[in-house]
Amino acid sequence: MSAPHTAFTDGGASDFSGTRNIEDFLEFVEKASGSALTAIGGGDLTRIEKEKEIFFVYVYDNLTPEENMRTISNTARAFINQVPFYTTSDPIVAKSLGVVTPPAALILKDGRQHTYPAASFLFEDRLILKAWVKKEKFPALVGLTADNSEEILRGDRLVILSVLDTSKPQPFATQKELMKEAALKWKEIEEKEKRKAAVKNRKEVQFAWLDGVKWESYVKRVYGIRAKNLPALVITKPQDDEYFVRDRNNELLNLESDLIQAIIDAESGVLVPESTLSFPQRVVKAFVSFTIDTKDLAVNHWVWSAAVVVAGLAAMWRLSKPAIVTGAQRLQPSLGKVDGHRD
Repeated sequence: MSAPHTAFTDGGASDFSGTRNIEDFLEFVEKASGSALTAIGGGDLTRIEKEKEIFFVYVYDNLTPEENMRTISNTARAFINQVPFYTTSDPIVAKSLGVVTPPAALILKDGRQHTYPAASFLFEDRLILKAWVKKEKFPALVGLTADNSEEILRGDRLVILSVLDTSKPQPFATQKELMKEAALKWKEIEEKEKRKAAVKNRKEVQFAWLDGVKWESYVKRVYGIRAKNLPALVITKPQDDEYFVRDRNNELLNLESDLIQAIIDAESGVLVPESTLSFPQRVVKAFVSFTIDTKDLAVNHWVWSAAVVVAGLAAMWRLSKPAIVTGAQRLQPSLGKVDGHRD
């Protein structure tokens, strides 16, 4: 299901990715129609760093072209409810961020600064800026919400998903910190490999956590995880509709597992996958794959192929059930039922 698209007269645009209810959509429209930028001064930076896991800061001075602000505003609207955007001309903030010559754009996350590599902020360059923000918009460990679950759980990244028990504040905080440490450790490994060009064509890895209390029915249905088993850990391959819950020794993955080794094993095919698809969905997927693989046959034996396609479409119609995405169902990359392997 495509997301509602909001376009603005100044050339800006934003896609609504929240839950499908009118209250959330109206709240989104209200935010989108107002200013997407918040001006900050010297005393604000420390507070924001404590409150936000990730945020964007644009630093400018009185010599900065006015057109630049239009570019920043246009970019900010594309990331409503995803990344907060701040602007400042305060020299104290500029000094704190190490900006010597404005203008400059930075994203702050995981205790580090990521500086936009280009020097131009002309309106014609806005797509380049948006692409950079999109690349950097997730912290090392991201909490899954209705706004980002579609992109993460249906993207092309390998997702290390921790399902946490939020009903007990102290254990939850400890569990989340454990996952963040593992995520930062993996980021360090990735950066070292990039510098050495040690690994080519490796999938990007994203660490994420999900509220196992709020989404209890979802994680039980899709991953077979029950509330009594929290916290739990799943490695997912969204593009392949697969996930892993056991390591190379057939032990259940958990927050204390050697996650670095588990990631390497998942990438190299050592771990045994399970499917997020129900049996009917797997049948449909296999049929679609079969018809693609036999496209040459369709040219040479069109009568036989037509019969197979008709039979397959009939099976798809009988077996597949359309996913009706509503508020509580939004966080559902698969509506299939899986085996309860954690009983």
